[in-house]
Amino acid sequence: MKKFITLLVILWHCSAMSQPFSFEKEGNNLLEPDAGSFSPSGAIPSFEKEKISDILPPELAFVFSVNRENPALLVARWEIAEGYYLYRNQFKFALKGGVLGKPQFPQGVIKEDIKYGQVEVYEHLLEIKLPVQDIQGALTLETSYQGCADKRICYPPIQKTVNLPATPVQLEASAFLGEDDLEDHEFLKLDEAFEFSADFPSPSYLVVRWKMADGYYLYRDKLGFSLSEGELGTPALPPSILEKDPLFGDVHIYKQPLLEITIPIKT
Repeated sequence: MKKFITLLVILWHCSAMSQPFSFEKEGNNLLEPDAGSFSPSGAIPSFEKEKISDILPPELAFVFSVNRENPALLVARWEIAEGYYLYRNQFKFALKGGVLGKPQFPQGVIKEDIKYGQVEVYEHLLEIKLPVQDIQGALTLETSYQGCADKRICYPPIQKTVNLPATPVQLEASAFLGEDDLEDHEFLKLDEAFEFSADFPSPSYLVVRWKMADGYYLYRDKLGFSLSEGELGTPALPPSILEKDPLFGDVHIYKQPLLEITIPIKT
């Protein structure tokens, strides 16, 4: 009797600082900011109170969101109200469930600030790209930032936490085992016959691997790859061998102990 196995693998992975910032080391807890928590340093003279009575709460002055542009790249986004700005040098990021690369900041503008003098700031719309590596499932992004209402008041540091669910990469493959009768052979479990792993060495590509047990192999033309968020390029398939298969006839297969395939990610 011929033996045929179909393998379905679900890889949970999701862009990133080479030396990730830890809020715990800084003694901060990441909490949602209180709408009434901001105030200028020192007491507010009575004649100044009217100037700050129309100040927006921080969550409206700086509307924050995070998008996953592709599995290895996060984009942090701030919609900044008119007359408000964020400091370039007050951003901090930390990631749980992966490793952050160096944040990619756009060019800001130089402003004369009531607190720091001449500083680089961001107004209107800000997007910071965050590369992510070594993803281990769901991600938790922690960020801290600070800004001001122009020439009126500065907020204390604002802290946010965003949970990002794992992104599945679905990989399908087929395997065929020898010529022994099914009754005379005990099959290995799929994760033992084909030990699967994947890495994201770069936001531009991923690498998938199978360690195959002796006597098992994969059909080359049965390998298929798809990405639930994003688009994959053409996989770089290694050379295969041609064998006579009892089920499909002459087919190209992989039966080496380790199969490694690089797949580009389109951006």
